[in-house]
Amino acid sequence: MLDWSAIPYPPWWHKRAAERRIALDAAVRELRARIDEIPDLVGFLVFGSYAAGRIGPESDLDILAVTRDPEPSRSERYLRIVRRLDLQVPYDLIVYSAEEYEKLSTTWPFVQQARAEGIWIDARTPR
Repeated sequence: MLDWSAIPYPPWWHKRAAERRIALDAAVRELRARIDEIPDLVGFLVFGSYAAGRIGPESDLDILAVTRDPEPSRSERYLRIVRRLDLQVPYDLIVYSAEEYEKLSTTWPFVQQARAEGIWIDARTPR
């Protein structure tokens, strides 16, 4: 893991990065607490700078949500999830059905990397 404190950024950068880590950690705790409230959800995969430990002052939370059912549409599944999240940090949310996720895990490098480097929020989700 990269030690950001060793990089010669000014002190204010390190202070804001530490504050952002605290906020992102709180958001991940919120995901864990609310996971059972979201119908049809298999789990969340948090990836990107948070999972890699490269949090800077402007880092957001990158979240891939996996649902059991491919219906309704991806946009409707997105809305079903985002309406239940009350995260106090900027985040990007991608939603796939379990079938889409499994297929993309073998065919799309973006999903392969997120799966390899990400952190599962729900332990029931197989890796």
